[in-house]
Amino acid sequence: MSQFYNNRLTDPLAQTFFVKEQYGVFVTKVDLYFAVKPTTDSALISAGTGVQSSVQSPIYVEIRPAPGGRPSTTAILENSVVTLNNSDINVSADASVSTTFTFEEPVFLSGRNSYAICIRTNDVNLYQIYTSKLGDFVLGTNTQRVKTGLNTGEMYHSSNGLTYEGNQDADIKFKLYRADFTDVTQARARFNSAQPDLELLEANPLKCDSGSGGSTITVSLPNHGFQVNDKINIQGGLTHATTYNGFKGSALMGQHTITAVDGFGFNFVADSGTAVDTGSFGGSTITSTVQYQFEIAQLQMDHIAPANGIVDHKVRFTTSKSLASSTQQAYDSSEFFTMEPGVDLDFDKPMVILTDSNEATHFGGDESLVADIFMSRKSDNPEVAPIIDIQRTSMFTIGNIIDRQDSAATTNFNVPISFVNETDATDGTSLAKHITKPVILENPATGLKILLGANRPEECDINVFYRTVQSGSDSDIRQVDFVAVEPDTEMPSDTNPNIFRQYEYTIGGEFFRTLPSFDKYQVKIQMGSHNSAKVPRITDLRTIALGDDSA
Repeated sequence: MSQFYNNRLTDPLAQTFFVKEQYGVFVTKVDLYFAVKPTTDSALISAGTGVQSSVQSPIYVEIRPAPGGRPSTTAILENSVVTLNNSDINVSADASVSTTFTFEEPVFLSGRNSYAICIRTNDVNLYQIYTSKLGDFVLGTNTQRVKTGLNTGEMYHSSNGLTYEGNQDADIKFKLYRADFTDVTQARARFNSAQPDLELLEANPLKCDSGSGGSTITVSLPNHGFQVNDKINIQGGLTHATTYNGFKGSALMGQHTITAVDGFGFNFVADSGTAVDTGSFGGSTITSTVQYQFEIAQLQMDHIAPANGIVDHKVRFTTSKSLASSTQQAYDSSEFFTMEPGVDLDFDKPMVILTDSNEATHFGGDESLVADIFMSRKSDNPEVAPIIDIQRTSMFTIGNIIDRQDSAATTNFNVPISFVNETDATDGTSLAKHITKPVILENPATGLKILLGANRPEECDINVFYRTVQSGSDSDIRQVDFVAVEPDTEMPSDTNPNIFRQYEYTIGGEFFRTLPSFDKYQVKIQMGSHNSAKVPRITDLRTIALGDDSA
């Protein structure tokens, strides 16, 4: 090895090579052999393996694809970039001492393809690396010449980092290491759900009533995911010794048992004390534990499964209970589901990720979501095995916000902590609804036609409301109560999610208008379900104001 090549950031060096293994390999590190590096070490300078310089930039090594045998100018294999500081670069006068660049994790190279080891630095003409060239003398002799090169690769250099010129007679000295997998042909990686984050509550999130239930505290926390008898933990915001509306802070903070839930929050009984006034309090820094309830999940996971490898994804979820269900049972975690990364899994009932205290209560501390990833390979091929990227592994979930309310306990209906009918002008408490913007008419009308397309599973209902302001009135439509309206024809439910039926509502009659003349109107659609995994879907909402001459 007789020739040195200089290397800098804009003038990288590269060495191509070919992966002959059919299924590819996982490479773990590469050895390079340096002759000179920039240094202030007088011993290295005297030995000829160092060049005086106060600038000592690191060396960067990366693996690039080499389509057609030429290094790519844009693509770099993921996780293949390694940086070593100047102090970590070993030098020698006889190319006997290597410098090892170890990849952060094994890098997969597919079989029957060419790749390039690229070497670069910010220092100009200060690093030298050992190469060989056909016909030159072998390093240390003046009689023996280099007769053979790397027949599946060659050295490349670049003057600008954008194009590479090959030297078919030259090669960089390197040693590339691959992983050698054990005889184990199947392995399992288990992922557990993380503890849900504490949630900062809205300002003054605690509410109590001095007239009745004076020790019952209502906490405002929408979509909390809890069930009655669950444990919750209230933290922050209150001083233990200070009295708040008749309660010591110590009676409100800490762990409590939930006594009632709805979509807006939950109740618990304070450890001691009685409300002095009716109202909200607590300040703006109180936090609470939460649970994540969902009906759709998607596994996000990057993995490599070479031609002889298989990766299976089995996930165990924990069931929850819909707010309006009279039959669903919460917190069963006995069933595993097969998932494919990037594909939605739609459940037929809600699922939940519990807090650690509720996991301890129901599962003895076991996790409420467990993902088992099974990886298998052929035993006669030690070069490759399936691999998963744990840095890119997560679970996306989607939760439906819906209930089915009534003012009194009824099968498959829920009674919220504070019920308000949807006919109320401002405060209907149903969770799922769509309210149109007020429509202002140029000409007064005496009738209204509402049309919409809907897919309605059998667990669901759709209720339509309207309100109007009489012609010439200056009333604020936002202060007018809504009126419920029945469909012209009852439509059947559908189990097929692709079937949408047209619902029609006629207000005021088709021919003889019974509504007082109005010039402003608004429509509300309320959706309910006693199974939050089965929800109605609405499309193509249209409203038509009917004048006196409309038929």
